[in-house]
Amino acid sequence: MMKKFFIRVLIVVAPLFVVPIVNYCVDPAGIYNPEVDCQHIIDGLKSGKNVSCKKSNSDDRLYKRMLVEQLKKGNEFDYIIMGTSRCFCVDTATIHSNSILNLSVAAAQVNDIIAFFQILKENKVSYKNIILGLDATMFNVLDNRWKTNEKYYMTFWGNNEEQWEIRFDKLDNLFSMSYFQTAVKKMIEIGDEFIYTESYSGEYITYHADGSISYPLEYRNRDVSVVDKDATTWMHPTYNGLGIDNKCVSEFYTLVDTLYAEKINIMFFYCPYHPLFYDRIKNRSSIIEGQKVLNEVANRYKIDIIGSYDPSETKSLNCDFYDAAHLKKEVIDRLFDRGLK
Repeated sequence: MMKKFFIRVLIVVAPLFVVPIVNYCVDPAGIYNPEVDCQHIIDGLKSGKNVSCKKSNSDDRLYKRMLVEQLKKGNEFDYIIMGTSRCFCVDTATIHSNSILNLSVAAAQVNDIIAFFQILKENKVSYKNIILGLDATMFNVLDNRWKTNEKYYMTFWGNNEEQWEIRFDKLDNLFSMSYFQTAVKKMIEIGDEFIYTESYSGEYITYHADGSISYPLEYRNRDVSVVDKDATTWMHPTYNGLGIDNKCVSEFYTLVDTLYAEKINIMFFYCPYHPLFYDRIKNRSSIIEGQKVLNEVANRYKIDIIGSYDPSETKSLNCDFYDAAHLKKEVIDRLFDRGLK
């Protein structure tokens, strides 16, 4: 009787241990051990190859920091690119220079840009020009992804104290059955997740030594009707009309002051939005107020602006986009050809 009782208890209790162990060890999205995936990418780039990756959700903030620390330390560049994922495709061909480093990250905020400025400084990376791919919605801190590099953000402000925080979202995912199913699927999949290749682009997301990426083939070839539907339905929290955070605005002014004082030439890049999406957001306060701040900064420091959020001003059509917010690389290249002096 007692034996049957223990067996029943084991059946109930065992999954409580198995699920979190598998989720943590296999970690298909790189939540608990993000440096492992990032190191695979870095190692491939060190070998002189591009890196094609079956998963597209590596921690880009950690990866870009490791890229600077392990591959770019002490280097000199003509151009540094910082901004949101809408700048991911900006590469050596876009700028017509072999001396660039793209440190753009998904949904970048002012905090991210400040952190990467500090990372470059600490790694003695010098540069003549910086292109900031800015969204008008950057003046609000709406998620915690920037905290991957919080230490460097705090150092910029003279605070070197170690920051500690419990990430409850990570705890939730530890016991997630859907994450467990993804982990099991990964365990039985055949083939390498990271492919070192001479090809510049391919079936999967591809990482390049200049920090840029090529999007997966399926994403690059999306049908216009699918993209249009995305533009009429997709929405990100940063576009919800909250307005702007004055602290973020003040910090951005300080950053630009610092760059200006160091005699670094600054350019702003306003990447256009899909026409259907822009019609949905153009009258929101987060867009209007944020762009007003950016234009005021540009005017004060005589900063050149490449592009426009308004697609009609750049003659960008529905077919020029991968989705609601991301412009195709060849169109970005044309904008830079017209905008760079």
